[in-house]
Amino acid sequence: MTARILIIDDDRDHADSVGDVLVARGYQVEIAHSGEAGVDRFRQADYDVTLMDVKLPGMNGLETLFEFRRIRPDPKIIMMTGFSVEHLLAQAIEDGALGVLHKPFAVADLLAMLERAKPRGLVVVADDDPDFATSIAPVLERNGYSVQVARTGQEALEKAQIDGIGCLILDLRMPVMSGLEESRPPRAGGARQMTEGMRELARPRRILVVDDDVDFAESLVDILEPHGYEIAIADRPETALAELSRAKPQVAMLDVRLKLASGVDLLSRLTGEWPDLICVMMTAHADTQTAIKALRNGAYDYVDKSAEPNQLLAMLDRCFEKLNLQEQSRAAHEALYRAKEEAEAASRTKSEFLATVSHELRTPLNAVIGFSEMMLSEIHGPLGQERYRGYIKDIYDSGTHLLDLINDILDLSKAAAGKIELKEEVLDPRDSIEAACRLVRPRAERADLTLAMSLPSALPRLRADRRMFKQILLNLLSNAVKFTPARGHIEVIASANERVGLTISVRDSGIGIAAEDVSKALEPFGQVESHLSRRHQGTGLGLPLAAAMVEQHGGELTLHTELGRGTTVVGTFPRERAIAASAAA
Repeated sequence: MTARILIIDDDRDHADSVGDVLVARGYQVEIAHSGEAGVDRFRQADYDVTLMDVKLPGMNGLETLFEFRRIRPDPKIIMMTGFSVEHLLAQAIEDGALGVLHKPFAVADLLAMLERAKPRGLVVVADDDPDFATSIAPVLERNGYSVQVARTGQEALEKAQIDGIGCLILDLRMPVMSGLEESRPPRAGGARQMTEGMRELARPRRILVVDDDVDFAESLVDILEPHGYEIAIADRPETALAELSRAKPQVAMLDVRLKLASGVDLLSRLTGEWPDLICVMMTAHADTQTAIKALRNGAYDYVDKSAEPNQLLAMLDRCFEKLNLQEQSRAAHEALYRAKEEAEAASRTKSEFLATVSHELRTPLNAVIGFSEMMLSEIHGPLGQERYRGYIKDIYDSGTHLLDLINDILDLSKAAAGKIELKEEVLDPRDSIEAACRLVRPRAERADLTLAMSLPSALPRLRADRRMFKQILLNLLSNAVKFTPARGHIEVIASANERVGLTISVRDSGIGIAAEDVSKALEPFGQVESHLSRRHQGTGLGLPLAAAMVEQHGGELTLHTELGRGTTVVGTFPRERAIAASAAA
């Protein structure tokens, strides 16, 4: 069957071009150029989908959507816009629009949106209770499903063989055959879907009706109670507040005009005190402006008291669907929060464990290093065998390396816990850079590398922790030496400007890092695999520790690298920490 599309757009060229695209793909298209004209067409014919512009002359898209819903409870409408009207679009989506197309939109986006509007498939409801089947079928049909009802287990089995069945909803107690027997393999998936759906249907649906017209309120009870709703009634704001505390409804239906009060004012109070309560406004007078005002004050929907029961039921279905989505979202948020708390607790436990172990190891290590150093110095006489000197030197070097590693772990644990304390002073970064280069230069020369400095004459002073600043430089330089092959070049560059602050860069002509490994290089213990890394001792703490120390100063450490071409590590200290030499003096 050819789908019928109604296009409502005052831009005639745009409406015609969209219509031509859809006609070429087999759709039957009609066009209206105003909201009023669209409403007239919608009264006269049934359309599968309506494409509606938000900003229309006279009646706008949102007002037209209200009118459409008065005519039929669940029209399928896709909004179109070329303007920034987020508040209208959000209200249209909340009020049942399928989606939004932003002009100019691609043909593929249009067709994808229309595909979403197609019927969703076949559902077989197997239940010998005619009231239940009668109540659930319209709900499913309004949401795009085709529905077939079976009264016995045998009839359900026959219908379950139909091609294209999407879901089977079973009563556990069926005449002739039970629902459990029917849901055995190969149709077991249907029984699982039934259980989930029945669980949702079994939840009590509680509604508070606030209306000074007692006869009308009781007529709502007569309509809704057979469909499983629990109804509480209040005739004025005071009793409404009392009933909310007693009955704990999920939805409140408020008359716009109460005897001595405004339903819109009551709405504002209810949504303020019970933010999860879903409110629907009711009136005996068709008043679109009042509806929009109520929606802007927190109402979820708006219903005319003259609406047909099926329209009322459809509206309430939407309310409870929204409630279900809110609860799912809240549960997902709580699960994410719990996972975050657990991850942070595990991280704290790990950091505390590392810190404890590191402290416990330092004492015996200091003894090992101290005594081995004494033996190498032969303070109490010669060692005797020269071979022993080699062994002791290995003990001393290994102990020193392990102590350095433990100190790094302690510093990183403190940084992760935010417990690094800065001992700030105003220092000359030139002195620290030259000192770090003097310490690293012998190692660079042994690796056949050149090490240079490029420092401007007017370099500002820096307010920083002197030990940390030197440690940052040593870590970056050591990393450059480690990953630069023989006959390579390393350079330390410093620069400053008033906008950025002080920048220290360490550039090498080394092996570089692949783009996918950059994040790994900045993670604790995250070593990038290479033939050079296998030749050197290390744990991968140098860069992460340097980054943590720079961040502790309010700065940022970044990597600029290309595989096979080298790496530049840039540490930026904020301008607040850079002090002009004249000011420091």
